[in-house]
Amino acid sequence: MKTLSKTAMFLCFIFIIFLSYIFFTNYTSNEKITLSCEQGDFTFNKSAIPEIDKYLKNSENPQLEIENMELYYITKIKDSKYYILSFGCGMKLSDSLLIKQNNNINPTLLSKASIYQGFKSSPNLKHIAFLFGRNEGNKVIRNDLVIIDSSNLQNNKINNFKSFNWPINEFEWISNETIEITIPALNKFSFNNIKKWNFNNQKDTKKIKLKVFN
Repeated sequence: MKTLSKTAMFLCFIFIIFLSYIFFTNYTSNEKITLSCEQGDFTFNKSAIPEIDKYLKNSENPQLEIENMELYYITKIKDSKYYILSFGCGMKLSDSLLIKQNNNINPTLLSKASIYQGFKSSPNLKHIAFLFGRNEGNKVIRNDLVIIDSSNLQNNKINNFKSFNWPINEFEWISNETIEITIPALNKFSFNNIKKWNFNNQKDTKKIKLKVFN
């Protein structure tokens, strides 16, 4: 019985090593990831997007994390396609990458721990505005507006704007360098004030023009 016990332990040890080898081999050799959206599939080599590669390497279950990723087709400008890839999704909040695909794949991190809510391109297609939200409980959400240069994926500055401060009800480009947002007509944007505004039948709003800088 003692010999059998040692043999069983040895076989279990070998089996664990084998499973670990299979897991490691599958991850490192399976270099391509395919994600789907309504406009079709997007396939990329994980090493082309360092944020994804690093995230999956540190994950206990890379395949599950891939299955939980969300892909959104944004637009096509000239010969380039643009996607939003949300990953690390938990409690509805995700990290979001903008991916520009032409002959190469160029990613940039747009937002962390937020909810992607939409985009709008400037009239000349030079800028793309992305709206993200963070919820405080079930009744209050605050937004961030991220403006990206579509050619080089640089994050453009917005004059007099603080991330995740206001709830943004609407946003519209009114020129190639100016975006107009609609927010609640409040003097102070405390949690209670926003919550009360959300429950009002008559929701007064105000518009603010924001200048975009390169």
